[in-house]
Amino acid sequence: MGTSPVLTKWIKWLDVIKAEVQQELVLPKHTFSEIQGIIKANPKLQQQNYFYRYLARTYISHMLMGVRRQTKIGKDSISFARLLQEMIDNSQIISREYYVGLYKDTEAQVAKSFADNDFNKFADPGFSHIKPSLICDDLTKLRSVAKRCEKYADKRIAHWDKSPPKEIPTYNELDDVVELLDKLYAKYAQLFHGSSAQSLLGTFQYDWKSIFYIPWISNVKTGEAMATDVQFNSSMIHVRLLDGRVISAPLEWYSKLRDATDEQRANWQIIGEGVGIHWEDIDEDISVASILNG
Repeated sequence: MGTSPVLTKWIKWLDVIKAEVQQELVLPKHTFSEIQGIIKANPKLQQQNYFYRYLARTYISHMLMGVRRQTKIGKDSISFARLLQEMIDNSQIISREYYVGLYKDTEAQVAKSFADNDFNKFADPGFSHIKPSLICDDLTKLRSVAKRCEKYADKRIAHWDKSPPKEIPTYNELDDVVELLDKLYAKYAQLFHGSSAQSLLGTFQYDWKSIFYIPWISNVKTGEAMATDVQFNSSMIHVRLLDGRVISAPLEWYSKLRDATDEQRANWQIIGEGVGIHWEDIDEDISVASILNG
């Protein structure tokens, strides 16, 4: 028995949904979480900065619109909600016979036993086709979990309504929607293909965070060396520069630093966007140029 045109269409839709959920929701959620972890692990990054606001707002807008695309049902759109609704309306399209036939590489009797058991997630035991109410449960849950995210996206991201949203979704609510879409994809990929990964996150083949090991700004305009960090040992001061170099000088050159306590030395701050270092407790300023010039 050949695959029906409607089922062929649904399988193509699920491929589109997979790309959308993986690339626009699951991976961005993971990436944003990892970046937050980088910031939390480095006290020097924990400061008020417009870049963080920009990053958060861009993430929120992107994610909310991605959720909105999966929950809207329109005649010209492909979404998870529309796929589930069509499956509810045309439940006779996917049969137990079709699903058992997906287990081709397994011994016949064993295959039928496994396939029948797996198909019972979508139908009553022994029933020949998927059960609409079970698909409806998934659609209802998706709409419920995504409700506040979808409404906020409608009123504040897609366009600006005169009436503000009554409820603002939280990060946790957004995470819940993405996690649900990830699980739903795995569930329906199993139904359509007979197998599926547990999550669309997968494993990166390279260290995408390596970009953060490289200074993002080099002072090509002025050619000045810019300080980013300061360390001491018993006799030397060591200054890390924006370009990755570490320059050093004897504490004997700077009597205030030489005579200061460890606590006083540790209370430093970058000044002039990196051209110098200031120690408030001992009222000392040292330029990077003075260290370089000896």
